Amino acid sequence: MRDETAVLIQKMLKLYNRYRSFVLYVFFGVCTTIINIAAYTLCARGLGMGTVSANVTAWTAAVAAAYITNKIWVFESRAWTAKEVIYEIVTFATCRITTGAMDVAIMYVSVDLLGFHDIMMKMISNALVIVLNFLFSKLVIFKRK
Repeated sequence: MRDETAVLIQKMLKLYNRYRSFVLYVFFGVCTTIINIAAYTLCARGLGMGTVSANVTAWTAAVAAAYITNKIWVFESRAWTAKEVIYEIVTFATCRITTGAMDVAIMYVSVDLLGFHDIMMKMISNALVIVLNFLFSKLVIFKRK
């Protein structure tokens, strides 16, 4: 039984190491999504803000957390010169603004115009945003030289 457990642990570690950046991205993506949804709920339900302003506020909080976690832990960026960091920040912000605008548009159309449930639509929109942000981060922002 001990040998089987050791083999299983080794296989799991091998898989984790192979897909490490994706696993960490999903983990921190879930954390960022929780921040986004919690901030949206607080702003929309707790503070009575409108859908768009609550969504922009929530998005801003989530993006700040995402940049730090992506740079340091997910993609382990070693870019620390001023030029490299500026490139990362500008491309990160540009990509996130693009997906953030998409998120706002989805929320506006689905909630304000079509009357769908706001929290449900927020979850669906965030799932799409997470996938697109991973692709942008992996292929454009934090790509290894």
